[in-house]
Amino acid sequence: MPQRLASLSLMLLALPAICLGQSTDDEQGFLGVRVKNLERPGGEIHVAITEIVPASPAEKAGFKVGDIVRKVANVEAKDYDTVVDTIRMFKPGDRISVEITRDDRELTIHAVLTKRPKDP
Repeated sequence: MPQRLASLSLMLLALPAICLGQSTDDEQGFLGVRVKNLERPGGEIHVAITEIVPASPAEKAGFKVGDIVRKVANVEAKDYDTVVDTIRMFKPGDRISVEITRDDRELTIHAVLTKRPKDP
């Protein structure tokens, strides 16, 4: 799987990235975040939220810039690709849980995915 630039819109799987199977953008759920890999001392990778799309499911659910994604739907967030690919397995209308770390606290946020908005 090719390495994606961290600045690509992850729209938490919600964004079109590499598709598993033959699904189209209309069949993939949209969360509305951008994420990137952060390498920690010792080589550990964390996936950080860098942007929240206004009026997106992510904003409505309470995600914040700086949140560290630990799991998406009980799948460990090993890196950017894992997060994106996991979200892409879901469809608009699906409710997902995302485990995050915020200010040294572990939280679980639930969001209902929507269709990816069309570019203006």
